[in-house]
Amino acid sequence: MEYLSRLLKEVCTGPRFSYHSLCRGLKLTHLMFADDLLLFCKGNIASVFTIFEVFSSFTKASGLQISNEKSDIIFNGISTDVERDILMNTGFKKGSLPFKYLGVNISHKRLSKAQIFILPAGVMDKIQALCRNFLWEGIDDYSKAPLVSWKTVCRSKETGGLGVIDSKVWNIAAVGKLVWWIVSKKDHLWILWIDNIYMKGKHWKEYSPSNSSSWAWRKVCEVKTRFRDAYVDDKWLGKDGEYSIKDGYNWLIQDQNSRVSWYHVVWNRFNTTSHCFNSWLIQQNRLLTLDRLTKMGIPNQGNCFMCAVHQEDHDHLFAKCIYSRHCYGRLFDWLQIRMPGNPSPGGMLKLRKYSGFIRKLLSALMVATQYQIWYARNTSRVNHYVIHPGEIIRTVRQGCHLKLLSCTKEGIKQEDIIWCRQRGLL
Repeated sequence: MEYLSRLLKEVCTGPRFSYHSLCRGLKLTHLMFADDLLLFCKGNIASVFTIFEVFSSFTKASGLQISNEKSDIIFNGISTDVERDILMNTGFKKGSLPFKYLGVNISHKRLSKAQIFILPAGVMDKIQALCRNFLWEGIDDYSKAPLVSWKTVCRSKETGGLGVIDSKVWNIAAVGKLVWWIVSKKDHLWILWIDNIYMKGKHWKEYSPSNSSSWAWRKVCEVKTRFRDAYVDDKWLGKDGEYSIKDGYNWLIQDQNSRVSWYHVVWNRFNTTSHCFNSWLIQQNRLLTLDRLTKMGIPNQGNCFMCAVHQEDHDHLFAKCIYSRHCYGRLFDWLQIRMPGNPSPGGMLKLRKYSGFIRKLLSALMVATQYQIWYARNTSRVNHYVIHPGEIIRTVRQGCHLKLLSCTKEGIKQEDIIWCRQRGLL
């Protein structure tokens, strides 16, 4: 095929061959895709016959021949007499636009939203809905209102989210790769085409697409505008390195929210995944406690399921309820630590008398206890049975023991290992 390319390059300089009007600037005669070939020339007999003379030379040298049954000629803007003469002498059949190549419509006109790879808003909304439904219910059809907005879910863990990728922003960052190609003048045929047909030598920051430009190109230009401030002297972030979609995504979402104070509470390495998620909901007051159910229009179901005395909300259930206080009391008795007046996972991280390892472990034990309190609350609501605080702490202790056994002991101080063994954790 390199030989064929060389032959086409040689004949295009002759007087009998004329370029297609949109290919003249790039001196483009053909595109190769695996075993397929697209050829471009002016719609006259001399240019077409010149190309066929090239194929005759190529056939003699390689033994390869054109398959007339699989080949089309697409005309535009020429007389029917010329069309008839070309078809008669080539043996090809007449094709039309648009035609499909690798499942994509190829057309000389503007493409519709469904015919291009820049994902339309409707597609992105569907992808986002599937991800959201899987997170909250594990199924693709979930009709209930989510406990936390998707915008919050897509924040980084440091700023109060789950670090889930926002597919809409990621799609913009992916298109940003095309912008980087344009800015850095990458040696791609697509970039040469864009510069020759659309930009015509203008600087990328000064160029604006016309209303007649394709929808796809206008969308690329919208992304170009969003990334305008990320380029310093036409360099991505002012550096010589290459653009990556991950870097583009991080740049798009940067500084949208401040770091939350409870990051280390929720994402403690000693927390299990289910404990992390439950703690994340607690920190944002998003569990379906009775006060929230009332705000959602669900009739009041009475007082706290655990003490049956006070109204239930996050602060009561996890800090003031007598049931929770009993659970915390048994936890600290087992740990041989004096219980603070207002115990909390965050408070455990501030106990400076203990090493960082022990502080993280204490915080994780508090998070695990809160998880079991919420489980006991739901059990009481559904089964009308209250789990004994002693059973809560036994479950917490067993879970912590298994978690520590799965952790590497490398880097743990000897005194911390002794502390854990004295309490039956190792």
